[in-house]
Amino acid sequence: VLILPDARHGLKHADWEIIQKIEEIPKLQYQVILNKSDLVLPVDLAKQVFVTRDAIRQHGLRAYGRVLMISAYQQRGIQVVYNELLPIAGNFEARTRMGLKHDMRPT
Repeated sequence: VLILPDARHGLKHADWEIIQKIEEIPKLQYQVILNKSDLVLPVDLAKQVFVTRDAIRQHGLRAYGRVLMISAYQQRGIQVVYNELLPIAGNFEARTRMGLKHDMRPT
């Protein structure tokens, strides 16, 4: 599951409600990706990444990987998201041939 909060605002109440529901499902993985990063000054974007990451850690949540940033408008961050998600979403057949577990986490 991808959680895509607006980078200008970070995680809002509705996002936290969704995350809380996801956390109730033990094997369900999710990734937080700050969207619209092109609309935020770099220094403010860096702050938002740290605030978001720290909030996830403080709540003891199990979000997958690191907080990512993307700009669909400028097509920035797409390859990073692809590279980050490919190992967990990978092809079921390929994962089977390679002897990887199917719990959606890289081994």
